[in-house]
Amino acid sequence: QTSNSGKVLGTDGTNASWVASSAGTVTSVTSANSYLTVATTTTTPVVTAIVGTSANTLAAGNDSRITGAVQQTAYNGDIANVLDSNCGVGSTPKWNVGTDMWTCVGIGSLDASAITTGTIAAGRLPASASFWSDAGSGKINYNGGNVGIGTATPAVTFDVVGQIRSYSDIGVAAAIIQSGLNASSGPVVALSKGRGPLTFPLLGDTLGTISFSNQQSTGSASISSKATENHSGLSIGADLTFKTTTGGTSSPAARMTIADNGNVGIGTATPGSALEVAGQIKITGGTPGAGKVLTSDAAGLASWVTPSGGGGSQWTTTGSDIYYTTGKVGIGVTAPTVALEVSGNIKATELILSSDQNLKKDILPLENSLQKILLLAGVKYRWRTEEYPKRNFDSKEHMGFIAQRVAEIYPDLVHGVEGNLAVDYVGLIAPMVEAIKTQNDEVVLLKRHVASLQEQNEKQQAILKQLVEKVEKLEGK
Repeated sequence: QTSNSGKVLGTDGTNASWVASSAGTVTSVTSANSYLTVATTTTTPVVTAIVGTSANTLAAGNDSRITGAVQQTAYNGDIANVLDSNCGVGSTPKWNVGTDMWTCVGIGSLDASAITTGTIAAGRLPASASFWSDAGSGKINYNGGNVGIGTATPAVTFDVVGQIRSYSDIGVAAAIIQSGLNASSGPVVALSKGRGPLTFPLLGDTLGTISFSNQQSTGSASISSKATENHSGLSIGADLTFKTTTGGTSSPAARMTIADNGNVGIGTATPGSALEVAGQIKITGGTPGAGKVLTSDAAGLASWVTPSGGGGSQWTTTGSDIYYTTGKVGIGVTAPTVALEVSGNIKATELILSSDQNLKKDILPLENSLQKILLLAGVKYRWRTEEYPKRNFDSKEHMGFIAQRVAEIYPDLVHGVEGNLAVDYVGLIAPMVEAIKTQNDEVVLLKRHVASLQEQNEKQQAILKQLVEKVEKLEGK
């Protein structure tokens, strides 16, 4: 009934009827937990949800109790339709402090240094951020341009400011540099080593190899180093060997070696001097020409020159022999006075002099050799090296004769001029031999005389003995 509009059904205990409602308050209404609060004892009760991050509160959008929640200090705006798929490719939700609301922003406007953990899905990245592609098997690749490490402006495909270190198994190339359109074309430079990093190399171990090859070969040329001793913390001797491959062949061969002492060998792996070459040497610099000789200037720069005296070499070759017949030869002297004059020592295993009778005339015996030899005076001496530095004298003590004194007795055995006299020591052998022979003859004569005297003495002793016996007999009578 319309006249009952707004009334409530009431009862007097017996009969029910519609009666007009009267204003009142709500009491005794409580919440079953702490998530809600109820304001009662009022005609307009209020129910309030307790939102927060502590226990017994409702979780808000930034509550850490919600897995994956974005943490902010406060949320005051409507985030509906923002933290869902409405943020498209290349954008992500970001809290706007000014409006206290979530907004979708492009990835490019984020501060990348502030992202320290977590993962951004590939679909959320802008196209320009997807630099690397997954090539499978743990490999990635990039084909978009130059890559820089330590530089923001790479000038080449891979530009690194700093050192690059690469490791590999023993015998496997640690670094490979190859030019060409792809991995199966173009020459290759490979670096490898021969023993693991935890063990000192041993004598003969390969320390490392730089190998040069094309895409089909294992090595056309190489530079390698091997240990020349068992290595330790203080002993790390090593050499270098250079190999090349002759055209038309496929086997590299050692061409040059730098030994651990710095000696260089070409054609030999064991050079015994600063430079040792097994084979011929061709020097094209310094105006070469037939008959010229290689001469050094004061600075050690060598060049080809024509020998003084003109017309090619002074020496004539016959097979492996050479000879010179047109003058005197000086070694260490510029004006030799005899066929061969040497300023310095001569070392030989044997000295042989011509002495054939058919080459000699006016042969006479030596006379008075003993008397002359007795007149010679042997002395010991040292050379005056300070006053004659160009004579190559040594500082040792020597024994010999004084040329001026020898000239008084045997003038033919002294050569040269005053101030540069020389003694023919070999020439003294003959008079010494004759002197020994003369002395020996005298000794023989003396021995014979002594023997004669001994014989006479023995006879006299026998006669004396007989006389003594006769005297004793006479005295006995």
